[in-house]
Amino acid sequence: MAIGEHAGYQIKIPDTSSVDTPPLILDGLTEDLLGDLTGIAIVVGCGTLLAGTSCASKVERLLQSGASDPLIDNATANYQPQGLPDVVTGTDSHSVDLLQPSVEVTVGGDATAQVGDQSQWRLYLLVAEWNPNRGN
Repeated sequence: MAIGEHAGYQIKIPDTSSVDTPPLILDGLTEDLLGDLTGIAIVVGCGTLLAGTSCASKVERLLQSGASDPLIDNATANYQPQGLPDVVTGTDSHSVDLLQPSVEVTVGGDATAQVGDQSQWRLYLLVAEWNPNRGN
């Protein structure tokens, strides 16, 4: 991924409760980079989870200049078992290495020349995507 590209995220929330657990009601879903995703989670069916089921949502974010590399993201989901005062919290994180594009221009030519001499010049252009975390 590189700055200026859209990063796609998939947030999957499984309910690993036992079958005798009441349904889990979404209390909130937040993600470090995108903020409050509770409304989106409800729209895609994550508002109520039954034991053994899961839901997923896909969202995108434009990678901004100055983003940390690697880009680390954390998501937290809070659910409340229906009819109980407890709050169940689940968190997860993911990181992605960002590419660092670079351009190098080198000009070369004859070391000496006099007025009227023909001279040859060479222009070298190197475009690379360098990632310091991969050592390339």
